[in-house]
Amino acid sequence: MINVKVRGYTGTGWGSGFIQRWTRSPISHVSICFYMDGADIEVESLQGKGVISHPPHSREDKTFTEYDVPLSYEQAMEARALAISLVGSKYDYLAIKSFLIHRKKHNLYKWICSEIVAYVLLKVGYALSRRSPHLESPSTCCDSLRLVEQTVVLEIGSS
Repeated sequence: MINVKVRGYTGTGWGSGFIQRWTRSPISHVSICFYMDGADIEVESLQGKGVISHPPHSREDKTFTEYDVPLSYEQAMEARALAISLVGSKYDYLAIKSFLIHRKKHNLYKWICSEIVAYVLLKVGYALSRRSPHLESPSTCCDSLRLVEQTVVLEIGSS
Protein backbone atom coordinates (compact mmCIF):
# COMPACT_ATOMS: atom_id res chain seq x y z
CA MET A 1 0.00 0.00 0.00
CA ILE A 2 1.29 3.43 -0.92
CA ASN A 3 -0.44 6.76 -0.30
CA VAL A 4 0.54 9.89 -2.18
CA LYS A 5 -0.16 13.31 -0.72
CA VAL A 6 0.64 16.87 -1.68
CA ARG A 7 1.51 19.18 1.21
CA GLY A 8 0.54 22.83 0.91
CA TYR A 9 2.65 24.95 3.26
CA THR A 10 2.16 28.43 4.63
CA GLY A 11 5.16 30.09 6.17
CA THR A 12 7.37 33.02 6.88
CA GLY A 13 10.39 32.48 4.64
CA TRP A 14 11.83 35.39 2.63
CA GLY A 15 10.08 34.24 -0.54
CA SER A 16 6.83 33.22 1.15
CA GLY A 17 5.45 36.73 1.47
CA PHE A 18 6.13 37.49 -2.18
CA ILE A 19 4.50 34.24 -3.36
CA GLN A 20 1.49 34.73 -1.08
CA ARG A 21 0.95 38.31 -2.27
CA TRP A 22 1.44 37.52 -5.96
CA THR A 23 -0.80 34.43 -5.99
CA ARG A 24 -3.30 35.86 -3.48
CA SER A 25 -3.14 32.64 -1.50
CA PRO A 26 -1.73 31.66 1.90
CA ILE A 27 0.00 28.66 0.25
CA SER A 28 3.65 29.50 -0.47
CA HIS A 29 5.28 26.07 -0.86
CA VAL A 30 4.28 22.54 -1.91
CA SER A 31 5.89 19.13 -1.69
CA ILE A 32 4.92 15.58 -2.58
CA CYS A 33 4.89 12.83 0.05
CA PHE A 34 4.88 9.08 -0.42
CA TYR A 35 3.69 7.01 2.57
CA MET A 36 4.70 3.39 2.12
CA ASP A 37 4.99 1.03 5.09
CA GLY A 38 7.95 2.65 6.83
CA ALA A 39 9.67 3.88 3.66
CA ASP A 40 7.99 7.29 3.82
CA ILE A 41 9.61 10.16 1.90
CA GLU A 42 8.87 13.78 1.12
CA VAL A 43 10.34 15.31 -2.06
CA GLU A 44 10.54 19.06 -2.46
CA SER A 45 12.55 21.80 -4.13
CA LEU A 46 13.94 24.42 -1.75
CA GLN A 47 15.81 27.64 -2.38
CA GLY A 48 19.49 27.07 -1.73
CA LYS A 49 19.14 23.29 -1.63
CA GLY A 50 17.45 22.26 -4.86
CA VAL A 51 15.44 19.03 -5.01
CA ILE A 52 15.82 17.04 -1.80
CA SER A 53 14.15 14.06 -0.18
CA HIS A 54 13.74 13.27 3.50
CA PRO A 55 11.27 11.54 5.81
CA PRO A 56 8.07 13.62 6.05
CA HIS A 57 8.44 15.84 9.05
CA SER A 58 7.12 18.97 10.62
CA ARG A 59 8.94 22.19 9.81
CA GLU A 60 9.13 24.65 12.67
CA ASP A 61 8.42 27.71 10.52
CA LYS A 62 5.57 26.22 8.49
CA THR A 63 1.98 25.09 8.79
CA PHE A 64 0.71 22.65 6.20
CA THR A 65 -2.38 20.92 4.92
CA GLU A 66 -2.13 17.53 3.21
CA TYR A 67 -4.15 16.65 0.13
CA ASP A 68 -4.78 13.07 -1.04
CA VAL A 69 -3.83 12.25 -4.61
CA PRO A 70 -5.90 9.22 -5.66
CA LEU A 71 -3.39 7.27 -7.75
CA SER A 72 -3.36 3.58 -8.52
CA TYR A 73 -0.58 1.51 -6.96
CA GLU A 74 1.31 1.47 -10.27
CA GLN A 75 0.96 5.25 -10.72
CA ALA A 76 2.09 5.87 -7.14
CA MET A 77 5.18 3.68 -7.55
CA GLU A 78 6.04 5.35 -10.85
CA ALA A 79 5.56 8.82 -9.30
CA ARG A 80 7.79 7.88 -6.35
CA ALA A 81 10.54 6.59 -8.65
CA LEU A 82 10.36 9.70 -10.84
CA ALA A 83 10.42 12.07 -7.86
CA ILE A 84 13.43 10.28 -6.37
CA SER A 85 15.22 10.39 -9.74
CA LEU A 86 15.00 14.21 -9.66
CA VAL A 87 16.69 14.52 -6.25
CA GLY A 88 19.93 16.44 -6.61
CA SER A 89 18.59 18.78 -9.30
CA LYS A 90 19.15 22.49 -8.72
CA TYR A 91 16.60 25.09 -7.67
CA ASP A 92 15.36 27.19 -10.60
CA TYR A 93 15.66 30.78 -9.41
CA LEU A 94 14.75 32.10 -12.87
CA ALA A 95 11.45 30.20 -12.73
CA ILE A 96 10.17 32.74 -10.25
CA LYS A 97 9.72 34.94 -13.33
CA SER A 98 6.81 32.67 -14.25
CA PHE A 99 4.88 34.34 -11.44
CA LEU A 100 5.39 37.63 -13.27
CA ILE A 101 5.34 36.57 -16.92
CA HIS A 102 4.32 33.27 -18.41
CA ARG A 103 7.55 31.86 -19.75
CA LYS A 104 7.36 29.45 -22.62
CA LYS A 105 10.00 26.93 -21.67
CA HIS A 106 11.17 24.81 -18.80
CA ASN A 107 14.58 23.57 -17.71
CA LEU A 108 14.50 19.84 -16.85
CA TYR A 109 17.62 20.22 -14.68
CA LYS A 110 16.25 22.94 -12.37
CA TRP A 111 12.96 23.01 -10.47
CA ILE A 112 10.73 25.07 -8.21
CA CYS A 113 8.42 23.38 -5.71
CA SER A 114 5.13 23.59 -7.59
CA GLU A 115 6.73 22.67 -10.89
CA ILE A 116 8.18 19.39 -9.58
CA VAL A 117 4.88 18.36 -7.95
CA ALA A 118 2.86 19.11 -11.11
CA TYR A 119 5.46 17.48 -13.38
CA VAL A 120 5.63 14.21 -11.41
CA LEU A 121 1.84 13.91 -11.30
CA LEU A 122 1.44 14.79 -14.99
CA LYS A 123 4.00 12.14 -16.01
CA VAL A 124 1.99 9.42 -14.25
CA GLY A 125 -1.28 10.49 -15.87
CA TYR A 126 -2.70 12.76 -13.17
CA ALA A 127 -2.66 16.32 -14.51
CA LEU A 128 -3.54 18.93 -11.92
CA SER A 129 -4.80 21.36 -14.56
CA ARG A 130 -4.51 22.24 -18.22
CA ARG A 131 -1.46 24.40 -17.50
CA SER A 132 2.05 23.16 -18.16
CA PRO A 133 3.83 22.17 -14.91
CA HIS A 134 6.21 25.15 -15.16
CA LEU A 135 3.21 27.50 -14.99
CA GLU A 136 1.76 26.05 -11.78
CA SER A 137 2.10 27.93 -8.52
CA PRO A 138 1.88 26.45 -5.02
CA SER A 139 -1.70 27.69 -4.73
CA THR A 140 -2.84 26.29 -8.09
CA CYS A 141 -1.40 22.89 -7.17
CA CYS A 142 -3.52 22.86 -4.02
CA ASP A 143 -6.58 24.45 -5.60
CA SER A 144 -6.95 21.63 -8.07
CA LEU A 145 -10.44 20.23 -7.80
CA ARG A 146 -8.99 16.76 -8.22
CA LEU A 147 -7.28 16.81 -4.83
CA VAL A 148 -9.23 15.91 -1.71
CA GLU A 149 -8.32 18.02 1.31
CA GLN A 150 -7.57 16.11 4.48
CA THR A 151 -9.25 17.23 7.66
CA VAL A 152 -6.01 17.22 9.68
CA VAL A 153 -4.04 20.45 9.66
CA LEU A 154 -0.78 20.40 11.59
CA GLU A 155 0.17 23.66 13.21
CA ILE A 156 3.74 23.78 14.40
CA GLY A 157 4.50 25.42 17.70
CA SER A 158 0.94 25.46 19.05
CA SER A 159 -0.11 23.55 22.13
